[in-house]
Amino acid sequence: MAKLSSFGCSFLLLSSFVGSLTACQPAQSAEDNQSNAPAIIVVDSVPAKAPTEMPPSPLLPKLHKLKDSLSTIKVAGHEVDIRLPQAPFKGSLFILPGYNFPKEDACQKAPQLCQTFLAAGYLLIMPEMGRSLYSSQYFPQTQARYKQYPDQNWFIDSLIPHLQLEYDLALEEQRNFIVGISTGGRGAALLALAQPQLWTAVASLSGDFDQSQMPNDGLMRNFYGPYAQFSQRWKTVDNVIVRIDDWQTPIFIGHGGADKVVPPAQSQQLFDSLQSRLNQELLYYSAPPKAEHNYAYWGAEAKNILAFFQSLP
Repeated sequence: MAKLSSFGCSFLLLSSFVGSLTACQPAQSAEDNQSNAPAIIVVDSVPAKAPTEMPPSPLLPKLHKLKDSLSTIKVAGHEVDIRLPQAPFKGSLFILPGYNFPKEDACQKAPQLCQTFLAAGYLLIMPEMGRSLYSSQYFPQTQARYKQYPDQNWFIDSLIPHLQLEYDLALEEQRNFIVGISTGGRGAALLALAQPQLWTAVASLSGDFDQSQMPNDGLMRNFYGPYAQFSQRWKTVDNVIVRIDDWQTPIFIGHGGADKVVPPAQSQQLFDSLQSRLNQELLYYSAPPKAEHNYAYWGAEAKNILAFFQSLP
């Protein structure tokens, strides 16, 4: 299992070229108000396993019902883009956007992220999540504007059943994956805990998993109420780390060391917490020290995530 090392150690995956990444910082709402990143995290390399041949899906989806390579459907009032694969269907990949990131951004601002998976035979499902925190519930202190956006319950109770019934997608017999970006990385982890039987694996990029470690975070305060008054809520509700003993799903964790939006320590904590709970081949951690909180970094991880996903039985 990978362990922390000195700054002279080799970096995971992207150390050879991450310095060439150009700034592509997505627009952030002022209300995000997240704290600065701590010291850079450096880890030893976890050797990448060669991709294995993907077994055929036991059930093929009703792709004939999607007439165009890109279709937009509406599920319980919220739009969802579906992109058809460019190769024989191997599975479905949900791309979960960050806070207030349009669903189209992943393909427009990190085209390699979409093209890598489309070319490999993955159908892409990209919901419009708006200012969602992928929460499981609301509170009296939750600002009303947040309640108009889809949450974890919409995903589980509306989106997944609709895809299953209408298109034969997201069935437990198929291979289903998530790539979550920023707050979507938090969503990927929460959904993995909520429906472990559904997901073959997930990838969380630049996510946060224990809001109690960021008590001054404005976004969390607007949703869960002030930390000083509701610290127990912050420590328990929608807190991935406090539920870590329930974790079952293979996961790729990625976080740039130069991230000034979400502290890299959030992903380090998740990785450390999972090392004793998952076999080495089911856990992958990438921490390029110069990568930031932007689409340049997230797109650069696409091939590494695909290789991880394809290495799984």
